[in-house]
Amino acid sequence: MKRFLIKFSVVLILALAGYFAFIYFASYSEGIRAGELVKFSSKGVLIKTWEGEISQGVS
Repeated sequence: MKRFLIKFSVVLILALAGYFAFIYFASYSEGIRAGELVKFSSKGVLIKTWEGEISQGVS
């Protein structure tokens, strides 16, 4: 019974780690926009990302 609980705990922890890794690293936005690039910067302390702002000419 003790071995079963250890194996079950390991499988559960790995499954949860895989789920959270997928949620954290999955791309949730894709697309194309047209406009003038106003700002382009690298942000992040642990995980670096490139971010930008586009002026689409609409006030």
